[in-house]
Amino acid sequence: MSTEELTEEGFRQRHPLISIRNVSKVYESRTGPLHAVDRVTFDVTDGEFVSVVGPSGCGKSTLLMMIAGLFAATEGTLEIGGTRVTEPYTDIGIVFQQDLLMDWRDVMGNVLIQAELRRLRSADYIDTAKDLLASVGLAGFEDKYPFELSGGMRQRVALCRALVHDPKVLLMDEPFGALDALTRERMTYDLQRIWQASEKTVVFITHSIAEAVFLSNRIVVMSPRPGQIVEIIDVPIPRPRVIETQESAAYGRIVTRIHHLFRDMGVFT
Repeated sequence: MSTEELTEEGFRQRHPLISIRNVSKVYESRTGPLHAVDRVTFDVTDGEFVSVVGPSGCGKSTLLMMIAGLFAATEGTLEIGGTRVTEPYTDIGIVFQQDLLMDWRDVMGNVLIQAELRRLRSADYIDTAKDLLASVGLAGFEDKYPFELSGGMRQRVALCRALVHDPKVLLMDEPFGALDALTRERMTYDLQRIWQASEKTVVFITHSIAEAVFLSNRIVVMSPRPGQIVEIIDVPIPRPRVIETQESAAYGRIVTRIHHLFRDMGVFT
C-alpha cells in the first residue's frame, strides 16, 4: 500500500522502525554541564514522516545526530530496526541546512560520492542518480558544477545524494532553512512527492510550523533547552497535500495548536 493511501491509523499499526527511549544528552562546557536533550521518548513507524519542531537551541539537531549514531547519548537508548545505535548508522541518508557539495565535482560526481564513500560501484548508481535528478527538475544538469547552480538547485542535488543508495531512513536537519520562500515551497512539494513514491522513513527537523504540518504524519513539539517533548500531534490530513490544504480548517487548527503550545512555553510573547 502506498503512503498516498495509508491513513494515520494505518501507520500506527505498523512496527516502529526507530525507537527512542529516555534519551538525554549532556555536553561538558567550560562553565559546566550543558543539558541539551532531556529524557526524550518516541517511536517513528516504518515509512512514516515525522517532524520535530522547537525553538533554537532545544536540542533538535542533537537528537537527529544521536539517531544517526554521530553523537552518543548520555543516557537512554536508540534503536533502528531493532538494532541499538552505538556507532554511525549506515542505512541512512542525511540532508543538512548547508548543501555541503564539493566544488570541484560536477553534479553527477556529487551525487555519486555517496556510493564511493560506501565502497559501492559508482557505475551501478548512474541511472538511479539520473532518475533522482530528473525527479527534482535537474535533468540535463549532471555536468554542471555547484558554482553554476542556485541555492535551491544545490539543495536538490544534496537531496539526491542522500537518496541515491536507497537508504531506509532519511534524516533532514533544517534542509530548507537557507532558501528563499518560493524555493523553499517548491522543495516542500518535491520532498512530499519523493517521500510518497519511496516510502522512506523520514525524521525532519524544522523551525517552520507550517512546513511541519504540511509534510508530516506526526509532529514532535519540543520545549526550550533542555529539550523535552511537550506534545506529539497527529496530522490526519489527506494526501497528496496541495496549495489548498493550507486553507483548510484542519490545517489551520494544527498550526494554531502548535502556536499556542509555544506561546504557553514563553517562546512567543
